[in-house]
Amino acid sequence: MSKGRPRSSEVFFPKKSLGQNFLVSPHIQGKIIAASELAPEDVVLEIGPGKGVLTRPIAQRVRKVFAVEKDNYLAARLEQEFAGTNV
Repeated sequence: MSKGRPRSSEVFFPKKSLGQNFLVSPHIQGKIIAASELAPEDVVLEIGPGKGVLTRPIAQRVRKVFAVEKDNYLAARLEQEFAGTNV
C-alpha cells in the first residue's frame, strides 16, 4: 500500500443526513486551536467531534473534554481511541 493513503478500514464518508463535514486542513485546525485560547483548568464541551481531529489537541491542553457525537460508528471509534484519557 502506498504511503499516505488510508487503509480501507480508515475510509469514512460523511453522512449528509447528519450534516457531516470533516476538518482535514492541519492549518485550519491550528488556527481553531489557537483562537480557542484554551487553559489547563478548562472543561470543554465538543459537539460533533467526528474523527477527533480537534479533540486530540484540545484534550492535550485542558482538564476535561466532553465530546458528544451523534454518529454511532464515530462515537464508538472515539470511545476506543480516547479510553482512559480526559475525554
